Amino acid sequence: MEAPQQENICQDCKYYIQHYTKCGKGYMETYCGHCRYPRLKTRKPDTEACRHFRKKQG
Repeated sequence: MEAPQQENICQDCKYYIQHYTKCGKGYMETYCGHCRYPRLKTRKPDTEACRHFRKKQG
């Protein structure tokens, strides 16, 4: 039996920057972020990655 194929999604890309919002004394992740390569683009964390996808290290 074959292992399920893993999708490349934005939150796993080294170019994806997560957005946060202030919540009381701390910060909380929002369901939004942006891609910084090759230009700024608004992205959701679970969006299918573009052709510029590079896996995050660590």
